[in-house]
Parts: sequence; structure tokens; C-alpha cells
Amino acid sequence: MGKKSAALAIDTSTSLCSIAVKLNGGKVFQKNDFAHRDHLRVLHPLISELLSLANLNISQLNRVIVGLGPGSFTGLRIGVTAGNTIAQTLDIPVEGVSSLAGIAKSLKAKEENLIYCPVIDALRNEIYAAAYSYNNNLIEILSPDVYQPENLINELKKLEGEIFFTGDAIAKYSSFFREKLVNFRIAEKDFWYPKAASYFEMVEENPENKFIKPAFPLYLRVSDAESKVGIKWQRKN
Repeated sequence: MGKKSAALAIDTSTSLCSIAVKLNGGKVFQKNDFAHRDHLRVLHPLISELLSLANLNISQLNRVIVGLGPGSFTGLRIGVTAGNTIAQTLDIPVEGVSSLAGIAKSLKAKEENLIYCPVIDALRNEIYAAAYSYNNNLIEILSPDVYQPENLINELKKLEGEIFFTGDAIAKYSSFFREKLVNFRIAEKDFWYPKAASYFEMVEENPENKFIKPAFPLYLRVSDAESKVGIKWQRKN
């Protein structure tokens, strides 16, 4: 295999650490492992295992794509930093895509009358969410943001179509969704997490590059640690 012959994709925005490589010929290899709060321990061995599986040396990479979140603050820092470090070391491009769009893209259903709503548990009784329709490729109709559950429902009720929920917030909020909505579906658990392999298709399907962003984590609010520092500062002053 020649030099610079494969792209690498990384997502560490949720408890699932997902890594994929795509060869120039089109073949895709992917590995997923639940890292929970230990992405640093899981990520680099997973990359090594995947490169070995694909019979690649890291020097043969020609592009890096990273999931930007929103999601776990620590997970995002680890994954985005790893992607940027690899790209800078090899002097190759690095790009970012929304992890919420990645979750929506991972769904097998591609019906035009559905509204795809990936939801990630943001803790603090909040949800990271976005909404997409599908017409040959993903179309963003509700930008990624952090919502109170009731506010998210209010925004979704303004949209026309059946809501298709996916994402790990379903584990906590499925009863709430059933109470507030009538016309909706819930994805199977296998599709609740962003899969790195979906990023190749997302980027290639969008020649205008509307899903490609600079490779910086998408933080939609301050972290718990920053929030606590803010509270202490307020009390002190």
C-alpha cells in the first residue's frame, strides 16, 4: 500500500470511543469500545489495533476527521487533541463534524418524512440535541444546542413530521418523550452513539462542506468544574 493512502476518523464525544479508517479504494475498517470516563486509556490502543487490522502504518494517513461533540468535555478534549496531534505530526488536513449529525447519519432509516433528532444526555437535567431531515443527504433544521427537556419538546412541536429520536439521552428521557409527544419513534440502542465510519460518508455527500468545521471541540456550555469555580467566585465576591 502506497504512502498517504487512508483517512482516519475519531469520535470520543460519548461513552463510546469510535475509530474508523477508510482506504483510498473505499474499504472501511471500524472499531468501537465503551470507554465510559476513560477515553485516554482506550483511544490510542484502539487506533493501533485498527491500523494493524487495516494493514496500515500511521504515516500512510492522508486526512483526519474528528467528532466535535457536543458531549463529554473530557472525552472531546482527548479525541480532538489526538486528531489534531496526528494531523500536525504528519502534516495532513484535520477537519471536524458534529457528533449529533454523526448519530443521525448512523441510522439506517432515510425517510424524507422523518425528523431525525439525536439527543445526548448533558446531565444537569439538560439535553444536547439537534434535528435533521433527509433528502439524499442530511439537512440540518435545528442547530446543535443544549436544551431543557421541555424546551426541546416545544422546539420539536414547531416542526412538521414524525420525530425519530436516537442517542443516549433516551435512557433517561424516553418516558418524558412519550408523555409529551404522540408522533415519534425511538431508535434501537445500537444506533444511540456516533460511529466514526459515518463521518466519511457525511463529508463525501456534502460537496459544499456544510458539515465540515474547524477541529475544535463544540462546547455549548461551561463544564461542571468551570461552573463550580464560578459559584465559588460569586460567593467570595
